[in-house]
Amino acid sequence: MSFGMKETDHSLSLYFGFIGIVAIVMLLLKIEATYVNVARPAEIFTNPVVLGVVVFNLFVGITYLFLAIRLKTLLVTSPNVIKGVIIASMILAALSFLAGLLVTHGSSGLGSFLIETLIGVYLFTNVKRLAQEQSVERK
Repeated sequence: MSFGMKETDHSLSLYFGFIGIVAIVMLLLKIEATYVNVARPAEIFTNPVVLGVVVFNLFVGITYLFLAIRLKTLLVTSPNVIKGVIIASMILAALSFLAGLLVTHGSSGLGSFLIETLIGVYLFTNVKRLAQEQSVERK
C-alpha cells in the first residue's frame, strides 16, 4: 500500500538541486560564522579537520547539483552512482554527527543528522523505484 505522492524524475531532480544549493549556502554560512568568531580568521583553513569539512560540503553540494542536472540520464545508465552518492552523504553525515559528539560532548547535531538521514532514505527509495520503472519501460 502506497501513501503520498509518487516522485517523478523531474520532482526528484528539483530535490537534488535544492539540496545542492542548501549545502553550498550552509557551507558559506559556516565559513562566515567561523571567520567572525576566530581571532585570526586565516587560521580556519589551516586546521585539517575544518578544511576537510569545507571541502566535503562543497563536494556534496556540487555533486547534488550535478545529479539534479543529469538525473534522468543517470537513472537509465547508472542508477548505482546516484544511490552511492546518497549513501556516502548519509555515512558522512553520521561521521560528522559522531565527531560533533566527541568535540561538544552533547547531542547538538542530532536534529540535523536525523533530517539528513531521513532525506537520504527518501531520496534513495525514490531513486531505486524510478530506476526500476525506467528499466521496465526500456524493455
